[in-house]
Amino acid sequence: MDRKKLEEIEVLNYSELPLFSRLAFNEENYNSAPDLNINNINVRNKVAYEILSGENHIRKLNDILDTVNPDDLLLAEVDRYGLPHRTVINKNTGLVRTNPYFSEHWLSIFYSKYYRDLYTNFQEHPAITVLLEQATRGSKYYNYISSYLSENDKILEIGCGMGGVLMPFKISGHDIKGIDLGKKFIDLGNQFNLNLELLTIENLLSRSEKYDLIILSHLIEHIPELELFLKKVIQLLNDNGKIFIAVPGLKMINKTYHGNLHIYLQNAHCWSFTQVTLSAFLNRLGFKILLSNEEVLCLAQMTDSLVEADYDLKTEAQSILNYLTLMESNFYKKNKRSFLKSLYKMIKNKLKILS
Repeated sequence: MDRKKLEEIEVLNYSELPLFSRLAFNEENYNSAPDLNINNINVRNKVAYEILSGENHIRKLNDILDTVNPDDLLLAEVDRYGLPHRTVINKNTGLVRTNPYFSEHWLSIFYSKYYRDLYTNFQEHPAITVLLEQATRGSKYYNYISSYLSENDKILEIGCGMGGVLMPFKISGHDIKGIDLGKKFIDLGNQFNLNLELLTIENLLSRSEKYDLIILSHLIEHIPELELFLKKVIQLLNDNGKIFIAVPGLKMINKTYHGNLHIYLQNAHCWSFTQVTLSAFLNRLGFKILLSNEEVLCLAQMTDSLVEADYDLKTEAQSILNYLTLMESNFYKKNKRSFLKSLYKMIKNKLKILS
């Protein structure tokens, strides 16, 4: 993949160096994380071709916590597959995002043609296995938030897949519903007597349906127009309704991604949250935080009153940088030889660009 072309279409910036040098874009071997299979590589190459075509309409992605004067620091130029992926942190807010990002049109192509194949490292699991994995996750969610639920609560999951997350809530007697855009998963989930429909959030808004709890599990990190999306979600909530959000916690890389920031970075994700940055964003939309942790699991309730929370976002930004720097230092100690090799290649490529 030609770096000069990537700079021409403004995916990357000219002669820019990321804070973590091993995560600089490498046009010779894509600088991908290990353990890719041949299917991953083939799909990755197709996505790279689409990006280089310049038809994906690269656009600026503003920090939703600071749209006026962000002080961005470049962390990395690649994702886990070696695809160009400019990850920055705003030193004023601590919010980590991909900037620039892709247009809604190209993202619809990506998710329909490439996403599932790119993110599958092994053969497809049987449907029952996938459902049970989702149900296990749902049990974790239910145990975390159940004390805040009422017996008659109506519960909706947006982006439900096969609906396994909803199973523990259904077993506990709640009125559940799931919506998704994948017909195959909807049909499979309904075989297990789950109430799933092939619908968009706009479809539900047109029906004037209301819910007491809306579950957004590993969804919002994929949505560029996040504030607009959550304002639509709010319209689906009853008075004092709640949302439960689960996203990959940025400060959990040491536990869930083997301490490797490279594996954490995904071209399908445009936002990376910590407990503080997600809570601060939800407060600005009028939510009161009921539960949250660094994983990040967050239960929040819509309120008519002013939500006042004193988050020191600059301190959070420094905390994130300290954490990521520690992760990179530990990775370097474990992988010194390969680290130096990638650093040499990165410097060589930079010199070639500048010559």
